[in-house]
Amino acid sequence: MEGMFISVIVSVTSEAEARAALADLEGRFDGEFGILRSDDFASLNAGYWVVYAGPFATAAESQNACWSDFGMRTGSLCYGRRLSQSPDDAEVVYPPAPAGRTSTPTVTTGPGEESSAEEVYERVAPSLAHIVNGGRTGAGSGILIDGGYIITNYHVVEPYNTVARVMFPDGTEFRNVPVVGWEPWADFALLGPVDVPIPPLTLKDHGPVASGSELFLLGYPAEPDLYDPQPSITRGVLSRSYRESTTGLTVLRTDAATAGGQSGGAMVDALGKVVGVTMQVVLFRGTGQPVFTEAYSAVDYRALADRIIGAPGPAPDGRTHTPDEPGTEPGYPALLEGKFVSVVVSATSEADAEESREELERRFGMRFGILVSSDFASLNAGYWVVYAGPFVTAAEAQDTCWSILGMRTGSLCYGRRLSQDPADREVVYPPAPG
Repeated sequence: MEGMFISVIVSVTSEAEARAALADLEGRFDGEFGILRSDDFASLNAGYWVVYAGPFATAAESQNACWSDFGMRTGSLCYGRRLSQSPDDAEVVYPPAPAGRTSTPTVTTGPGEESSAEEVYERVAPSLAHIVNGGRTGAGSGILIDGGYIITNYHVVEPYNTVARVMFPDGTEFRNVPVVGWEPWADFALLGPVDVPIPPLTLKDHGPVASGSELFLLGYPAEPDLYDPQPSITRGVLSRSYRESTTGLTVLRTDAATAGGQSGGAMVDALGKVVGVTMQVVLFRGTGQPVFTEAYSAVDYRALADRIIGAPGPAPDGRTHTPDEPGTEPGYPALLEGKFVSVVVSATSEADAEESREELERRFGMRFGILVSSDFASLNAGYWVVYAGPFVTAAEAQDTCWSILGMRTGSLCYGRRLSQDPADREVVYPPAPG
């Protein structure tokens, strides 16, 4: 532990008192705690049994543990100390962050040492996955968690029950990785597990993140090199957080820049702790220009993952769905079978379809999907189809063309049923008559 940092929580004069305090802390908090004799380090006041959290590599981590992890806001309750044989270090105490902040953008941790974007990137980027969905109709990002599972957004993988490729920055690659569960209402999906010698990231409650706190977004924005993808990082602040009325999930909003492909990536605080999973860009009405990036809380996504994996702990909602057709061929678009979609564009190349989808999403402020028409006998083969939906009834697909998208002719938008019955190819649901 020489040279490491700890969060000092209790200093008592007997081992028995220290053991009792340790048991109490372990019962109250989810964290790593220990006991040491202060006489072992000249940087501590001699004669005590010290109960601590850690050890940590930086003072910033020990400082943040007091404030965010344990909610101990005064130095009399919890403070950071460096463990060393230098008596000079006994004069240096790292107090919790001042009231109103949960992190400090730049925290001095020692001579020439500070928390930086470079350090955050080095800690987080190796555990971010680049994902190409099952139909190769889109790409996104994912976060490696314990057990070899990968968390991402549902819209990254929809509607396929496997993803075609998963790659990590070190070049490790997997193909036909199963989607083991999804929650479309929460834009959540879980992949894996994969056997990879890369440290997982932790998604858990590190305490509330205050507006104005520094944040970083890491992911693969519209990754141009699909065979050597590398994550990018952008910096911003937390603009606000709120609970979404439709889902009950907490949303974190930042002004950090992002782009298509970063969906499912990590929103992290200034200490490199994952606080959210990137899920959408908020566009300025009228111009279609990006204004904010939003992420669902890492706490909520962790609960959803635990629910699917089978670990204990309540999920925000019990509507967990496991992809259908587990025995079908890799990449089968399980969710769409038997559903209805509003076909908006039929393109002859993936690039044209992706460009059309981006333009439609800018115009209407809603999400559109892409599928390969050859997956369904009810569609004309050989196209990349940009669609709205899926819907349970033909009426919904029809009404979307007419009312929501304002496309009043069948040449612009029409409803189709997705099935393996060639007879369905003759049935088209046109927009409602004018």
